[in-house]
Amino acid sequence: LDLSTNQINAIDNEAFKHVIKLRKLRLYENKLEDIFFTQFEHLISLDEIRLTKNQIKKLTREQFQNMKNLPRVY
Repeated sequence: LDLSTNQINAIDNEAFKHVIKLRKLRLYENKLEDIFFTQFEHLISLDEIRLTKNQIKKLTREQFQNMKNLPRVY
């Protein structure tokens, strides 16, 4: 799912609740500042997430702990 370059500044906690089979999520070049575990907790099949070129203040591995297939966050 490519949501890059859309000037997104927030993600609802349930935005991805029903897409548990989603494998790729591209959110780069937006205006995101805060990322929370609850926003991505249902994405257990995710193997790629791209968050570069946002204004994210803090990212930790714990925010993506349910994603066993995710080797790294870009």
